[in-house]
Amino acid sequence: MTEPSNPDRKVTSLRELPQSIEPRHDLWPGIEARLGAIPAAADGATPAQRRAVRMRWLAAAAMVACVAIGVWVGRGLLPGTAGSGVLAVNTNPPQAVQPPVNAVPREVYDPSNALLQELLVNTYQDEMRVLTDVHEASDPGRGI
Repeated sequence: MTEPSNPDRKVTSLRELPQSIEPRHDLWPGIEARLGAIPAAADGATPAQRRAVRMRWLAAAAMVACVAIGVWVGRGLLPGTAGSGVLAVNTNPPQAVQPPVNAVPREVYDPSNALLQELLVNTYQDEMRVLTDVHEASDPGRGI
C-alpha cells in the first residue's frame, strides 16, 4: 500500500493516486450487524420482497379495473347495444316544424355512431396521404 507523503498536496494525475487503500479497521462486523437488524417475515421474505409482491398485486388490480372500465365504456359506443334490443316505432305522423329565420343549422353528426367514426378516421387518413404526397412532390428532383 502506498501512502501519500503529504496529504495536503494536490493530485495532478491519476498515476499519483495509490493503487489500493486498506480500510483502517474491518468493516464486516458493522455490515453484518445491519443485515441482522432487518426483520424477516415468517416466510423469510424481506420488506423489499414484500413491497414488490404488494406492488405486483396493485398493478394486477389496476389492470383489471382498467379493463372493466374499458368494457363498460365500450359497451355504450357499440351500435345497437344502447337499448334493450326492442325497436321503438313512432306511430304519430311527423309534423313539419319551421325553424326560426335566423336559426343556425345544427350538425347531424352522431358521436356515438361507430360507422360515422370509422368514416371520419378514414377521411383523415386519406387527407394525410394526400398532404404527404403533395409534400413529397414539391421536393425538387423527386416525383410522385
